[in-house]
Amino acid sequence: MALALFDAPSSVFSRAVANRAGNPVAAGDSLRIHGKNARNFGAAIVLSRERPGRCVCSAVDDECSSQAYGSTMTSIDAQAQVSACASATSHRCSILQDLESHVDETFTFVFKPESAVTVTVSLKDALNETFYEVLLSAPLGGLTLHWAVNNWSLPSASWWPSGTVQVTDRAIETPFTRSESGSWEISMKIPELEVPRCLVFVLKDTDGAWYNNNGCFQVPLKCFELNDLMEQVILSETTFDNWSLFNRFILASELVDAAEEIGANGMAFMYTWLRFSALKQLTWYRKCNYQSKDIAYVQERLASLMAEKAARGKDPTIKKFARLILSTLPRGGGDADQIRMGILNIMRENGIREGHRPGIEDHFLEQWHQKLHTNTSSEDIHICEAYLHFLRTNNMDNFYQTLWNNGRISKEWIETMDHPITGHPVHLPHLIPAFQHFLWILKTVHSGADLDVMAEMSKGYLDDEIKSIIYNILGNRDAWWIPGELVKARKKLEKVWRGGLVQRDVMLLDIALNNFFGLSIGRIDKSALSGDDLCELLSLVLENCCIDAESEELNMCLKYWNKVKAEPRWTSTWALLAMSAADRIALSVEDYMDHIYKIVQPNAEILGKACGIAESYIKNFGEEVVRGQVLFNISGLLQRLQSILRGTAGLSTWQVVSHQPSAVGKVVVLPTLSSIQGLTYSEPHVVLTEKVDGMEDIPVGVTAVLCASTVDMLSHVAIRARDSQVLLSSCFSSEEFGSLKSFSGQHVLVNIGASGQVLVSECDECAEHDLKAENCTTHVKTSSIRNYQLEKLVLSEDEFEEGKVGAKSIKISMMRKALDKSVLLPPSIALPLGVFESVMNDPINSGVNSPFGFSLQRLKATSDSERISTELARIRGLVRTKLTVPKDLKRQVTSVAEACGLIPTGAWENEDNWEKAWQAICQVWSSKWTDRAWLSRRAHGIPDEALFMGCLIQKVIATDYAFVIHTMHPIAKDPELMFCEIVPGLGEVLVGNHKGSAFSFTVAKSNLEGADQLAWLITCLNLSTFVEARILSLPSKRVGLFAAEGTVIARSDSNGEDLEGFSGAGLYDSVTVDVSKEVVLDYSEERLIWDHAFRGQLLKAVCQVGINVEAAFNGQPQDIEGVYSSGNVAIVQSRPQILN
Repeated sequence: MALALFDAPSSVFSRAVANRAGNPVAAGDSLRIHGKNARNFGAAIVLSRERPGRCVCSAVDDECSSQAYGSTMTSIDAQAQVSACASATSHRCSILQDLESHVDETFTFVFKPESAVTVTVSLKDALNETFYEVLLSAPLGGLTLHWAVNNWSLPSASWWPSGTVQVTDRAIETPFTRSESGSWEISMKIPELEVPRCLVFVLKDTDGAWYNNNGCFQVPLKCFELNDLMEQVILSETTFDNWSLFNRFILASELVDAAEEIGANGMAFMYTWLRFSALKQLTWYRKCNYQSKDIAYVQERLASLMAEKAARGKDPTIKKFARLILSTLPRGGGDADQIRMGILNIMRENGIREGHRPGIEDHFLEQWHQKLHTNTSSEDIHICEAYLHFLRTNNMDNFYQTLWNNGRISKEWIETMDHPITGHPVHLPHLIPAFQHFLWILKTVHSGADLDVMAEMSKGYLDDEIKSIIYNILGNRDAWWIPGELVKARKKLEKVWRGGLVQRDVMLLDIALNNFFGLSIGRIDKSALSGDDLCELLSLVLENCCIDAESEELNMCLKYWNKVKAEPRWTSTWALLAMSAADRIALSVEDYMDHIYKIVQPNAEILGKACGIAESYIKNFGEEVVRGQVLFNISGLLQRLQSILRGTAGLSTWQVVSHQPSAVGKVVVLPTLSSIQGLTYSEPHVVLTEKVDGMEDIPVGVTAVLCASTVDMLSHVAIRARDSQVLLSSCFSSEEFGSLKSFSGQHVLVNIGASGQVLVSECDECAEHDLKAENCTTHVKTSSIRNYQLEKLVLSEDEFEEGKVGAKSIKISMMRKALDKSVLLPPSIALPLGVFESVMNDPINSGVNSPFGFSLQRLKATSDSERISTELARIRGLVRTKLTVPKDLKRQVTSVAEACGLIPTGAWENEDNWEKAWQAICQVWSSKWTDRAWLSRRAHGIPDEALFMGCLIQKVIATDYAFVIHTMHPIAKDPELMFCEIVPGLGEVLVGNHKGSAFSFTVAKSNLEGADQLAWLITCLNLSTFVEARILSLPSKRVGLFAAEGTVIARSDSNGEDLEGFSGAGLYDSVTVDVSKEVVLDYSEERLIWDHAFRGQLLKAVCQVGINVEAAFNGQPQDIEGVYSSGNVAIVQSRPQILN
């Protein structure tokens, strides 16, 4: 291990080496000074452990070190006072070298003139085992390898080479032995899962001479990873006796490049670590002293590095977290020597006792003076502010109150520091001017994003226009127009720090302006604002956040919102448009914040537990980080604005997705609907839940589900709710939904009011009794599932017959015969019911069939939920990854697929292409045993052996839009009213209930008879409401899924879907052979919103398909899925609509 101090003042070296009695020295630890100050020392100190209690040291001139091979070593006591920095920190160059993988490389280490050890690293496979082979070769005998791994830790004894012995608690030794080729070698075979980041070693010969490369030799084996980063930090924070902010900032400076190379997780860990430090959850002083100019230097260096990363980081997430880190740091620099000398001069000039000098006895100033000399920090700013407050008021209570309010520093904290301050100050009000000046000196060194300080410190980098705006802000902090000026200043300042100049003070000034913007927005009473005021304020907050959020998506939202604002406002049409934009903003903000939370919270839990931080800080860490973002202000603005918009659009605060006359039951409050999958209630229950994903089953016994998340009308969960006659509704008012939680545990009656409102009231438990039997029993007729005997492995469309394939395939065949040729149907083939069982029983899969059968037996025999989940996962794993395709099946499926144009000739002769197709088929088969599917079948009394999983394979048509049509309105149950939903991209976003709204509308079929009547759609659909048709919502889905060109999809086609009383829609998987591309949608240019003529043509085509398909099935209402591409409509599938 080593510490590199670049261009450091000489005192950094002396302080780093001093005051470290008792800290262990690791082999290879070294401390070097690089740059212009290296000549101040003339040498670098190099330490390597020789044996317990001893170490060896050499003084090597920096320029001549390359010639100092095997120099004579002088023993010194291992208890030498060595800085923790030396034992905690990797040399910057070593870390950067470790960022690359080093498999199949050879390293040469010259240990004395004309003598070198070569080390070859290779990755090998043998007997289903992958391992690293490390071969060390020496040109002469008598050498012993003194070695360890990573930071001089013992490697696993399982792969020690022959002859290895442990010589210390941190090192082992292995002799070189003669090989058959005559060279002297050591061979190591390291299992891939145990391979360390690097090997570290020194050499010794039979004469006792050590060869250590001025520290140690290092063989990198794998990339510097997150675990390595965590290990270095946790080791330093938890094991070193002497540790402080000074050491922490040095270590952070050395690790920042490695963290950036690791990626988002690396930088997020750095932020978590330094935020814990800023919150004083990690020690600031532990038996360690340093001078003010030293801490000023390392603070300046770290802040400058983070400012550089925030502006020039390799990706947006790196920039984001570097900026967050900078917001926790002091600026450093300044006239740091004046901290030490300034307090001394004030005491001497005012006759205050200092040391042996006589004068006024003031223990507070004397103790504070000692702290400032030995470990000054940003706390001293708040101590000075509190002291000034005391000098003005002569009230000690005010001192401690100011200390806490300004810096969250308690009386107990300052009384238990390494240099405690226990004395009470003497009231000397004439010292106020002197300490006001001293406060400024402290701030120039230790303050971070302080608006006043940064405005002053950065003014040399700003033009007169920016300075004028900033001074105007400073002089009018409480003016109503300040938020707009803050954004104006930040946009101009952005050109500075994104341009050629990256200066920490400029970046800190921008952070300070952003913080003040958040404070200004937070104190606005949103409830008093008009709709127009809310619109403008939302735009301003979003514009401010886009300056530094490093988010292309937020910029899309800003562009969309500004375009919406420019439209004529406050009509019902505009309200729908504004609701779409507001919803889109909300989803973007949610995703942005969730990303921050999900990446920092796990780091907080690991680091916090390792360092003994209080559970309360760990538990709330991620949430507090999110709530501290200025972007968080958008949440309150949207909540208020969306309420106004829904009223303007004439919409209820509720959206009823599955309409039932009423529901009764006992209220249970849940975080998610998925948390009760597979349960069966013996009495009626009404579920209140924050989140419905869209793919869940409604448990037997649930009569109503009321949720706080949007649910698409045609999502799988909505269809299942209507199928099961369960009331399902979404609430858009957090206050109203929150009030319903007070009914938890009570028996309630749920009704739908005339305006679409959901009404909940208490009811007598006895009133439920008559409904229990009906609502707590399954409606599935298992006789609908028939056994099947396999006749043929692969079927073309003209061979699809009932009893051979599932309902999806049957409907495809029927539509092919009945529909006009203008309606496209993708070519399809099917692996019929029973093929999976045939493949599993094929001799080629005998090694899979046995464990598969045992798992099925164990599954039947247990009722334990964890055991069930474990066995289901084991079954899925076997089916997905272990099944081998029989040659005959591969030949047949390839032949039939080519014959119908599903794939190009020869496409599946390519092994990679075929393997992807086979994996998709196997995943469809394995979806029979997902937790949700298995629990659903169990709840509805469907035995496993009665369900056969077929597989429909279709060509995926490149699509612009996907749609779902219910030819009878699913809520109104009016056969003359059609309901449709459209989304950009593939339909999985729609039926899977991805967050956000689809484009949805209803239209009367009587208006769709004949081409002349259809023409009115083109001109009229720019209105939200028109004769017999109504647009219910405009799209706001955050993402669209777009298929790869020419890919195919394997779709579940079981005999357990579309049963009477049990739709099973979406219960089993459909898998594209090539992964679909997820695209973040930009609605500012979306034709479905802005191009009314195009929208009319699209809706005309969709509506006509609905009429045609329903007619093809003799007028039976249909649930139709299809796509629209370049003016053409294609049908993917159609099933009878669930009408319960």
